[in-house]
Amino acid sequence: MPTIYISDSGDDKNDGLSLKTAIYSLKRAKKLQGGKNDHSWHFGPRAWQRIEKELADKKKEK
Repeated sequence: MPTIYISDSGDDKNDGLSLKTAIYSLKRAKKLQGGKNDHSWHFGPRAWQRIEKELADKKKEK
């Protein structure tokens, strides 16, 4: 099972396949996943908290 690495210091231009090439956004992770559920996601220390807040803010906008 491939792992996608997501980090606050990541860059969405990266491939997300290692800690050194981590991506930044959940949107990019979903794109890399390609609609399949065969990837695991590894979040850096603050990345999940940031993404959780972004998702909550989006939900409030609706």
